[in-house]
Amino acid sequence: DAPQPHFDIGEIMRGQGRGTDAVRAYQSSLRRDPSFLPALISLADVLTVLNEGQISQEAKRLYARAVASDPSQVRAGFMAGRADWQSGDRPLAKSRWDAVGGALPEGGAQAAMLESLVEQAESGAFD
Repeated sequence: DAPQPHFDIGEIMRGQGRGTDAVRAYQSSLRRDPSFLPALISLADVLTVLNEGQISQEAKRLYARAVASDPSQVRAGFMAGRADWQSGDRPLAKSRWDAVGGALPEGGAQAAMLESLVEQAESGAFD
């Protein structure tokens, strides 16, 4: 019933370059605990890699769930906004990034990380 062992199997599969198997293991982890943060983020990451860097609607939904569950998940919040950016909805992406940033302590390391990621996106580093 525990999600951790399935997550760990996913991490092993991912490390071996077996993305499709990792997806199944992360999904198995989430069936045991739909809010298990490490599996939410890792599943979204693997789906993005398998999709050659394009963030699918499913991956976007997973990233958004992760940051909704834990607002300190800055990278997940950025990635959800990056999905909007990739689809051409830049105002929505910026709005999402502003919301993530607004939940962070001002001047902290996470705020600086988000600012750096947003600057990279705006400069075309992820296109």
